[in-house]
Amino acid sequence: QESVGCDDTSYGGHVGFVDTKPFYIEDTVAPYDGVFHFNNHALTFLNIGKSMGNEMIRAINEMAFCYDCDNQVAPNVVSIGNRVWNDIDKDGINDPDEPGIAGVSVQLWGDSDDDGIPDGQVFGGFQKTDANGYYNFGGLRPGNYQVFVMELDNWGPGQPLEDFQPTNGFVADANNDIDFDNNGFGDPFTNIASGIITLTVDGEPLNDGDPFDCIFDYDKAGNNSVDFGFYYADMQIIEEVSEEEIQVFPNPVLNELTIKNNTNLYQIKIFDVLGRLYRTINPTKETETINISTLSNGVYFLNLIDNMSHSVIRKKIIKE
Repeated sequence: QESVGCDDTSYGGHVGFVDTKPFYIEDTVAPYDGVFHFNNHALTFLNIGKSMGNEMIRAINEMAFCYDCDNQVAPNVVSIGNRVWNDIDKDGINDPDEPGIAGVSVQLWGDSDDDGIPDGQVFGGFQKTDANGYYNFGGLRPGNYQVFVMELDNWGPGQPLEDFQPTNGFVADANNDIDFDNNGFGDPFTNIASGIITLTVDGEPLNDGDPFDCIFDYDKAGNNSVDFGFYYADMQIIEEVSEEEIQVFPNPVLNELTIKNNTNLYQIKIFDVLGRLYRTINPTKETETINISTLSNGVYFLNLIDNMSHSVIRKKIIKE
C-alpha cells in the first residue's frame, strides 16, 4: 500500500489492494489453493495490479490539490529509456542528423532476488521504438535493470534491423548517465544487451526528456540515456568517383577547400593519416566551402558519406 495526499491529517490516507490472494511463479512452492501459479501468468497479473495501483495513486494525488509545483515529491517509481539509431558513420555516437530506427523490439529485465544482476524473473515488458527510434519503460521500482534489443522480430526479412550490424564504440558503463553513446553489445541476429543500470528515485540525470508533473519529480527518477547504435552492413567504400558526381578543389589546398557534389551527401569528415578525426561538417547545399587554414601541413583524408546509397566516398587532400 502507498500513502496518498500531501497531508495525512487533511486529505491523506493509504491506497492499495487488501485481502488479495498470493500469486506464485513456481508451482513447486505454491500451496494447494494457490492461483495463477504457472510461470508468466503470475507476472502478468502482478504487473496489471502494479499499473492499476500507480494510476490510482496519481489520480488521487492530483485531485487532492495539496501540492506545490516548486516542491515536487519523489514518485517512488522510476523509468528508463532512450533511443535505437542508425549510426551512419559507425563512430558509436548518435550525431544530430543520424536518424532513429522505428519499430525495433526492446525488452527490459529487472533484478528479482536483489543480487545486483538483472534476470528474466522480473520482466519489465516489451516495447517497440517509436517513429524517431525512442523507447521508455515507466512505473518501475528502484533497482538494477538491463535493456535488450531483442533477437526476435528485429533481424528477419522486412524487419527493422534487416541488414544492420551493431555499431562500434561500445560503452560498457550504461550507468554513466551520458546520452547518445552506444550502450549495446552482442553479435548480429542475437539479443543486444546494455550494461546494468541502477535506478533511484532521486539520482537520475536531469533534463533528459522525462515528463513534467506538478506533483512528482520524474526528472530525477528517470534515466533516458541508454542507447543502441546500428549501421547498415552493406555500406560501400568508394575510392574513385567521376567529377560529375564529386569535385574536391583546389588540391593541394592552402586555406579553403571546396566540395561540389551531385549526390546526397549526409556528412563530411576530415581525418589525418593516423585516423584522427579533425572536423565533421553537415553539408546544407551542393557546393560546400570549408576553411581548413588552421590544419597543419600534411596529408588528410575526406570521408564523404552518402546516406541514400549507403556509401562512403574517400578523397585524399594535401594541406600546404
